[in-house]
Amino acid sequence: MSNVICITGVTSGIGRAAALLFAARGWKVAGTGRRKERLDELHCQLGDAFLPLAFDIGDRNAVLENFSALPPEFAAIDVLFCNAGISLAGRPVHEADIDDLETMIKTNMNGVLYCCRAVIPGMVRRGHGHVVTMGSYSATWPNPGTNVYAASKAFVRLLTYDLREDLVGTPLRTTCIIPAVTQTEFPLARMKGDTRKAEKHFEHLDPIQPSDVAETLWWAVNMPERVNVSEIRLSPTRQTYGAANMYREPFFRD
Repeated sequence: MSNVICITGVTSGIGRAAALLFAARGWKVAGTGRRKERLDELHCQLGDAFLPLAFDIGDRNAVLENFSALPPEFAAIDVLFCNAGISLAGRPVHEADIDDLETMIKTNMNGVLYCCRAVIPGMVRRGHGHVVTMGSYSATWPNPGTNVYAASKAFVRLLTYDLREDLVGTPLRTTCIIPAVTQTEFPLARMKGDTRKAEKHFEHLDPIQPSDVAETLWWAVNMPERVNVSEIRLSPTRQTYGAANMYREPFFRD
């Protein structure tokens, strides 16, 4: 094993936390993102342990070209962490901007497919590898305003299970990590840059931190190879299983 992880959506939140954790523990990290300045910041921080890959995972040609041209020290990917995703929901489907809906499909569904198609063949040839995807509680229970985002994450979860079927008989493993409310920049995109609305998303909730998810990822990929961790669900203690069911103190006070 060469201890190489490829993380999509590495420039913020969970992806960035995972990159920092794995690099600190001796792994090489290839990270994709669209914000070159943030990739450069990570490169400065992590040095030669980090390979910045500036492209959009929703662009099939860009994905295939970049993965086919990895330098030798990053080419043998042991773990593919399909973390990148976006939510531009908030409006009913019949009122939403069709470009927003297509962007979610392009990033959340096509991006995962393209990366898996580019990376898994090499894992099969080497007889080693682990594909980890990022699910969402929204994919399990209906939640107002999540429509296409939730559907895209349901696709990701089932794809992860079907990859196990495709790869049965090989040593490759698959895991879907399903976090509930996590304190990242994620709501900012959904709220179209409205910081006040994005911050209310976390109000009184004590949300999961990106580092919590990164530690969960580390645990899953470092289990003995005889163990496949199929799915992991994480939620804040104040959030129950329903995506919108949260205990918020002001609701219970005068």
